[in-house]
Amino acid sequence: MESTSLLDIRGRVLHVIYTSPNWSSVQFENLNSKEHFSAVGAIPSPIVNQVFHLTGGWTTHPRYGLQFSVSSCTSEGGSSPDEVNLGREEIIRFLASDFIKGLGYSKACAVYDKFGKDALLVIEKQHWKLTSVPGIGKTVAESIHDSFTLNKHFWELRCFLKDTVSDHQIKLIYNRYGDKAISIIQKDPYRLIDDIEGIGFLKADKIARAAKLQPDASCRVQGAVVYLLQEAASEGHCYSFHQTLAEKLTEVIGDIPNVLEVAADAIKRLKEAGRVVVEKDGAIYLKALWEEERFVAESIKKFKTAKPKCPISPFQVQSALRDIRRSIGFDIEETQQEAVEFSFNNLLSVITGGPGTGKTTTVKSILHVWTRYYPISSVMLMAPTGKASRRITEVTGIQAYTIHQSIHRNMEDIGLVICDEGSMIDIFVASLMFRCLPEGVRLVLLGDADQLPAIGPGNFFRDILECYTVPSIRLKVSFRNHGSIAANAARVNEGKGVHSFRQDEFFHFTRADKDSSQKLALDAYLALVQKYGVANVCLLSPKRKKGPTCTNTMNELIQKIVNPPSPSKQEIDLSFMKLREGDRVVCNENMWKDDVANGDTGTIKRIDPYGGSQGALIQFDSGVESFFTRDMLAKLSLAYSLTIHKSQGSEYKGVVVIFTTEHWFMGQRNLLYTAMTRAKEELTFVGDPKSIAVAASKVDPIFRNTKLKERLTAA
Repeated sequence: MESTSLLDIRGRVLHVIYTSPNWSSVQFENLNSKEHFSAVGAIPSPIVNQVFHLTGGWTTHPRYGLQFSVSSCTSEGGSSPDEVNLGREEIIRFLASDFIKGLGYSKACAVYDKFGKDALLVIEKQHWKLTSVPGIGKTVAESIHDSFTLNKHFWELRCFLKDTVSDHQIKLIYNRYGDKAISIIQKDPYRLIDDIEGIGFLKADKIARAAKLQPDASCRVQGAVVYLLQEAASEGHCYSFHQTLAEKLTEVIGDIPNVLEVAADAIKRLKEAGRVVVEKDGAIYLKALWEEERFVAESIKKFKTAKPKCPISPFQVQSALRDIRRSIGFDIEETQQEAVEFSFNNLLSVITGGPGTGKTTTVKSILHVWTRYYPISSVMLMAPTGKASRRITEVTGIQAYTIHQSIHRNMEDIGLVICDEGSMIDIFVASLMFRCLPEGVRLVLLGDADQLPAIGPGNFFRDILECYTVPSIRLKVSFRNHGSIAANAARVNEGKGVHSFRQDEFFHFTRADKDSSQKLALDAYLALVQKYGVANVCLLSPKRKKGPTCTNTMNELIQKIVNPPSPSKQEIDLSFMKLREGDRVVCNENMWKDDVANGDTGTIKRIDPYGGSQGALIQFDSGVESFFTRDMLAKLSLAYSLTIHKSQGSEYKGVVVIFTTEHWFMGQRNLLYTAMTRAKEELTFVGDPKSIAVAASKVDPIFRNTKLKERLTAA
């Protein structure tokens, strides 16, 4: 049988027999007659339960029989909630959500118990029947119907993306794309990587596979290239090269023929789309990283020719310095005095030095000189994290801000900016800092060049220190009047091991092997908590996963002891982690809109375990209070124990450091040095002397793909 005129059929996908970019064979259910039929033609990326409007005619295939030959079709989006075989819990969760007005959890259960799987159909088509449910009157029934109609497309999207992303991410997708979300995702699911927070290549690829996208589809390869560049950035690199990307491509999307050519084509298309930049030497940047690196370089160059908005002469500096001992009452050593003079001789200056080298005294002296001639209101103190900014406030008595907070403040009258913890600044944060600085401002950057580099991309602090065009000075180490913690950290920095450590009431070394280190470290941690309180103590380990002393394991052990389950405390079980009221937590992502930075620690003040507001209220140590929904809680970890990398920028009254043969392959000098310098008052080092000696002697060059230094020296 063949039709002589075009027919229109509204069908739901039952089974995808075959699909390619240009042709598909699909089994449908006719949503009007409920009959099943086969259709062939240009049906784009069909997936089970998806609804299409098909235009075409009936044909008879000699082998496969009667088929509907599709001349054109349009996707209706996803399958409607009433057309999908949702289970009881999914339907009740939908009805009890914030999107349906007039139903809570108990009424949602009552509606389902009354109408079963037809509940959604009743709400949409026959909402007056809802009044047969106790507690639902005519007005409430109409409100339920109206809110269902308003949010139907959202739930179509939810059904389309079932089991691939979280409800929170579905909301982000819907807010971004609206009613066209499904068609946009079907065309290129890898757009989600750039457009939606929390969706990377792996999640987008899961959606693509569910949509039967071809393994070597161009959008998939492009998405994988972007993912690899993002992964390189997470490892500190600003760019990569074609050969490196091609080699890693098969690890991400599997074996594909002609991988070099496929990668080259993807890079070309990404370049044409303006998503990546390829420089003459072949360096491939994500466009945002390329722009930020160039902006930072140009901003630094401008300091050489800019005129200070608040000039101070060398004579004025010397006069103020002579006044320090007499009026302030503290000594300033020769190198510190030189650093103060240095900061006023240059609009941009970099001061580096470890603990006990006088950075705090230098900062106080700079402020003393400045306030002899200008008001304190013309000074801005800042740091990359809330913890670091709070510490500047403590030592100077002047309110300090995070770099991100600074962009929201009026900087018009600011003439001096002092930024601490420069080694923690990545290229994005550096760009943020320079964007908020007014022209002619004097900028003093402080940091410890011997610490680990920033977690984010680039090598900002080390690059400007090593660049001869940026004025910098290193404060000299002095052991006079400095504690054993700083002294021992300096000895590690000189390549010396346990035999050189000075032990006293502030510094303890406990010999341990892989088997005994967990108990010894735990005992040391609990002893420090007794003295200083849980918020002022941290246990540091090189590893986050695997092994008896990784931070994941230690956090679970400590949580059971210092914050055990209690009927008076609410908790949330995230399957991979339990969180309860009173727990110490750390944020693992930058959340600038909430004023929370990667590495910020805080305490869970309240947990709402039920209903639409399910989540936790976190009081961060920076003073910021933020509510994390259940989906957002995945951005947190317990913070009784942190990795050494994660502890950068933090200081604690008491610190326990673990380093045994379990960690030898990770060991190097700056790792131990960073860990030891987190302690302000007391440090217990639990470890194996031989492993510590090997790590202290190991100085691997910090190599990152960055061109900041090259751009600074270019004409």
